[in-house]
Amino acid sequence: MRAQSKRAVSPLIATVLLIAFCVSLGAVVIQWGSGYVRDRTDETSARSKLDLTCSQDAFLDVVQYNDVEQLCYNASSLVAVLENGPYVQIESFAVYVIGNTSVVKLNITNSTLQKSEVRRFEIAFNDPPAKQVRFIPAVSVNGVSVQCPRSALVRDDLTMCT
Repeated sequence: MRAQSKRAVSPLIATVLLIAFCVSLGAVVIQWGSGYVRDRTDETSARSKLDLTCSQDAFLDVVQYNDVEQLCYNASSLVAVLENGPYVQIESFAVYVIGNTSVVKLNITNSTLQKSEVRRFEIAFNDPPAKQVRFIPAVSVNGVSVQCPRSALVRDDLTMCT
């Protein structure tokens, strides 16, 4: 007779408890998932803005005068007349000079180019001849200066300045 006095949980109460457990587990998963999606969205948005700014807005070119590009080197420097595009200010740029046996990164002080600005740069360089030069612009995206290597200005077979 004692076995009959034990009472089990009724099927209705068991069903309600199971549903409550599933709902609370679902709420935890949704809370975690929404935070994860928000973080990935913010990260992707920042990367997209950087890629768009670099690929579409950062534009650097060598000025031509009488069909001659104003980019050459002499015994002690690299001389370039550069023009920035109209869309974004170039905060700075890195210059890589590739010679027969070396790659030299040149440091340039005061290399900011405003929108649509044209400016002459004379960069100290004591290792001619230069086979190739790369100007890699850096722009400000969300207050951070980032280089845009895909928007690099590349010129081969530089000539001596006359």
